[in-house]
Amino acid sequence: MGSVVQPLVSVVIPFYNVREFIPRCLESIIHQSYKNLEVILVDDGSTDDSVSICDSYINADSRIKLVKIQNNSGPATARNEGLRCATGDFIHFMDSDDFIDLNYYESMLTTMLETGADISCSNRCELGTAMPFIKQTMILTSLNDRIIEPAKYALHNVWRYVFKRTLITDNKLLFDESLVANEDLLFSVLALYYAKRIVLVPDVFYHHVERRGSISSCRAKRGTIKSDRSRGWKLLKDFARERGFGHIIHTLKVKGDLVSVYTYKLFSLIPVLRKRTYSRKTKYYLFGILPIMTIRH
Repeated sequence: MGSVVQPLVSVVIPFYNVREFIPRCLESIIHQSYKNLEVILVDDGSTDDSVSICDSYINADSRIKLVKIQNNSGPATARNEGLRCATGDFIHFMDSDDFIDLNYYESMLTTMLETGADISCSNRCELGTAMPFIKQTMILTSLNDRIIEPAKYALHNVWRYVFKRTLITDNKLLFDESLVANEDLLFSVLALYYAKRIVLVPDVFYHHVERRGSISSCRAKRGTIKSDRSRGWKLLKDFARERGFGHIIHTLKVKGDLVSVYTYKLFSLIPVLRKRTYSRKTKYYLFGILPIMTIRH
């Protein structure tokens, strides 16, 4: 981005017992081509040595800071706490077991500044394979396009977006701490509603890792995740109906049931594994037909 003063990007990362994953996540951030970063790690009551690992990175890099909350409060509370501590001009929320391309922030910020967008949206990659992906830069201004178009590539996971800080603060956006599921869907769609312009960025990937034992998985064991998914959708539908775009959310929910299908092929010919991603779960099929695993989001 040349010699121009770079805006500060705050990267908010909640974590809970991720000793095996947090180093890769942090390595992908500290080695970014874009250097003006503030990394806010939010410990959500970890009981392993994740905090010790984070401390070693904090001692080596002054851009990283640690915030602690108690009792495994969940991603919404942790993200809100990180957001309150953030001082950057732009905000990005990451999951602690994920990682990003080394030119992620440079590409996302350059495109945002060039287009005047309030939000930028990246591609995603899972299991080392790009999912149905953005192929060209797209500027979206109509409400329908802002909400529906990004959902073609994944159902509004908050980690796919870099937000202009003023968009969040001016509209008093926070994650709903009463939800342990769909809290990021609700936050993302509200942000897209208030945004005037968003941009889809084709040349960088957010690498998402699905695993058991994540923050949301731990909270899911308390038996509330199913009801919270329904309640999250209801809150979103009520918000949309009051503001006259309930039909768009209905379309989003219908499209969101099945977000994407991807087939992994041997020698580009033989279907070995098929992945069907839904709004609430991801299912894997051996040879494209035999169900072998289901991961609930």
